[in-house]
Amino acid sequence: MSVSLLPLQDGGLGLFYVKKQSFRDCRPLLRRSYDQGRTWSEPVTIIATPGYYTLNNDRVIRLHSGRLVVPVSLHRTLCLRNGGEDIQGHCVNLFYLSDDDGHTWREAPDWVVATLSGLLVEEPGVVELSDGRILCLMRSNYGQQWATWSSDAGEHWSPSVPTTIMGPCAPVTVKRIPGTDHLLLAWNDHARTAPWRGAAAKAPLPPLNPLPGSAGRTPLVLAISRDQGLTWGPRLCLEDSPDHGFAYIAMHFTTEAVLLAYSAGGIETGGSLLNRLRIRRLSLAALPGVN
Repeated sequence: MSVSLLPLQDGGLGLFYVKKQSFRDCRPLLRRSYDQGRTWSEPVTIIATPGYYTLNNDRVIRLHSGRLVVPVSLHRTLCLRNGGEDIQGHCVNLFYLSDDDGHTWREAPDWVVATLSGLLVEEPGVVELSDGRILCLMRSNYGQQWATWSSDAGEHWSPSVPTTIMGPCAPVTVKRIPGTDHLLLAWNDHARTAPWRGAAAKAPLPPLNPLPGSAGRTPLVLAISRDQGLTWGPRLCLEDSPDHGFAYIAMHFTTEAVLLAYSAGGIETGGSLLNRLRIRRLSLAALPGVN
């Protein structure tokens, strides 16, 4: 599950994905293709130690230096009273680094954890900023995204802090628009005001008990930052259905457009937002504040 595709420096294509063996062994792997994805090499295990690691889709990045960065969350396995197993919600966020195009991997010396009691921060996503720092955004159960930064290519990370990106306990996707210093963010906007409906419109927060099928992961909104992710400009609402959920967005840029692929299930799919896939193509010129 949770695929990331990334061009390799030797002309191949890298397929990163997670293989879930059990609640005690769920780890990311890497396969290589040199015929445009028709055939694949045997997998390379990125993390040697067994554990329950989550790596979201479209999360692996290559820095300007060539280094690969894989952000993961490590969960503790719980033994239930009925003899079964599950994972604990709270976790440690780790970063795995490769300087030889994915042939060998090591864990960064720093890790990121919640800084408040009862706070959950997980499913990290990373982006290299134009000044060389790395921004990492993590979903939380506090109604907003939390952030941490690295100034040394992912080796060390600052303590996690809350951001102004309001939303449910759902991951965001953020990438730098090629050829610019601007960041493009896709997320479920739960701000008390709804600028994507008009500056004068007032909208209540989504209900604490969202409709079946949404998990509160609606609406789906885009915005651009011109200041390294400190603030975000006008919103563009892509989806706004209270009985659907929109999440796990993959983002890919072409010369003139951005392609978005995301889960879009809802009440008609048995209450699972993961049972439908939607692909959207937007002209870069249509993004709010791109110029």
